[in-house]
Amino acid sequence: MNEKLLIETKSTIKDALKQLNNSGEKCLVVVGDGEKFIGTLSDGDVRKAILNGQEINSSIQTIFNKNSTYLLKDEYSKKEVKDIFLKNKFDIIPILDKTGKIIEILTWVEIFKNGKNRN
Repeated sequence: MNEKLLIETKSTIKDALKQLNNSGEKCLVVVGDGEKFIGTLSDGDVRKAILNGQEINSSIQTIFNKNSTYLLKDEYSKKEVKDIFLKNKFDIIPILDKTGKIIEILTWVEIFKNGKNRN
């Protein structure tokens, strides 16, 4: 799993910006204790927070998406994953075990390696 895509709830907006920059993705997966899935944080979430007056050292606690899409291990097909990516224009989809722990993060690039464009 790409650890660069994980961010903890206690992180700041500045931390998120650095991590988004380092990961090269447009979205991060927010985790709690034991890498338990809590939600996602997109570059758009960060941008909106800053434009709405949030300080760069503010916590991400109030700006990440707590109702994010995820899939459970072994309960999806490759076609279903592709359909979800295409329909929702997601950048990443976390894969969880039955306890809510993240075991994998699927990315657009991994799923569409053949170069198929989003548009």
